[in-house]
Amino acid sequence: MPPKYEFSDFCLMNKKLCLSKGFKDQISEKLFPSDGPKGLEPKQTFGDGNCLYRAMSTIICGNENRHEELRVRTFIELCLNIDKYLNNSYLKELTGLDDYMENLLGSSFDLSSKTKGKPKSERQREGFEAGIVDNIKPGTYSTMWHIFALSNILGFPIQTVYPDVRGSLVDRNYVNVRITPSHMQHPSVAYVMWTHTRDVDLHGWTPNHFVPLLPVPSVGAAQPSAPTQSSVPKESKKRPQSPPRVPPSLFKKSKYTGSFLYKSSFSSTWTQQWPCIIAVPGMPSKFRCTACNRDLSCAKQGIKDVKDHLNTKAHQTHAKELQKQPTLFQACASSQNDIDKVCQMSPFCFAFF
Repeated sequence: MPPKYEFSDFCLMNKKLCLSKGFKDQISEKLFPSDGPKGLEPKQTFGDGNCLYRAMSTIICGNENRHEELRVRTFIELCLNIDKYLNNSYLKELTGLDDYMENLLGSSFDLSSKTKGKPKSERQREGFEAGIVDNIKPGTYSTMWHIFALSNILGFPIQTVYPDVRGSLVDRNYVNVRITPSHMQHPSVAYVMWTHTRDVDLHGWTPNHFVPLLPVPSVGAAQPSAPTQSSVPKESKKRPQSPPRVPPSLFKKSKYTGSFLYKSSFSSTWTQQWPCIIAVPGMPSKFRCTACNRDLSCAKQGIKDVKDHLNTKAHQTHAKELQKQPTLFQACASSQNDIDKVCQMSPFCFAFF
């Protein structure tokens, strides 16, 4: 039975989208995988945490204006069908892949602290429900489950494109996949790419952004035809004066050529939870890891950026090495023991002389 709600006023791939509109995202272009779809190019979307819904709004409407509605409808779809989206068999119907719950749910939702000690299925459900509720807030990060829901509420397949990452923390097969809705309403496929606002180093890379993939304008694309000589009024035959040229030096040049930036800030509660994470003076969108002696950005995903760093192999190695080092108290105690031994020997030395 099809959903009770549908986008009757939306038209996928309408005539306005015959040509690719908007600015090309040059960062995403560098990350575009060799096995990605041909004839498509990434387009910039505003990076405020609503990028998945902005990308889908661009694909179906030609602009980003419907992103809020798409987020709300995705929330409704997930709430009404929690049992389906926590069922491996149903997810296999959408994607053709087995074991989505085991391979991706843990990296998509927080299943750790509050549900510790409970059965696995209960932890998965509680973490999933908490993640859904949290995601209704504008600017919160989206996962594969939100793309599953988007495909179902819009009624057309969505192909997710994931860069070819070396040393990825997730199995690429589960995030670079075509999702087929339960009830097909339109045969066209929408393409969305996982990307980053500035990081192009694919070694251990993780995404923080989504962009739409739209058709590349063809060289022979139809242009507005010029009026014939007979149709041009006599008074318009005069060549208009060209406006004065502005010197290139007056244009403001931007070094950054990718998608728009995010503005998450450091929270002092992170230090209470992880003592090795401290603030960077004068840089609210960064945090310092004292174990690794590095300043890192938390501008996009906030606490998730911190968790991602804490889960890296490099940090865990540094943390173990730090635990092996003696504390200040241990060092002082060792020095005091040496002094006591010398003092105990001194009477024997004087007696000898």
